[in-house]
Amino acid sequence: VESNPKVLLWELHYLRTVVLPKPEAVLHLEQEWLEPVAKLRVKARGAPQWWASSKARERILAALQEQKFAVVDGFLPEEMFTGLVDDASTL
Repeated sequence: VESNPKVLLWELHYLRTVVLPKPEAVLHLEQEWLEPVAKLRVKARGAPQWWASSKARERILAALQEQKFAVVDGFLPEEMFTGLVDDASTL
């Protein structure tokens, strides 16, 4: 629970001014950018570096160029990911 009034005021201001994207924009983002990369991961059937294939790299690069971000699930092995989560939780 936050007790600092400045932080609370900032949060209230943020919640009042943030504009959520329209549902159509979210759907377009999912269909055009997120789903194609996710399908490539499924098609790779658990390959450790599925994201290094030419098709995956092309889609990821295109998402970065057009949307300024990309979601790359399965980028790290599970053990490394778990280690990062543990390290981040101690910060």
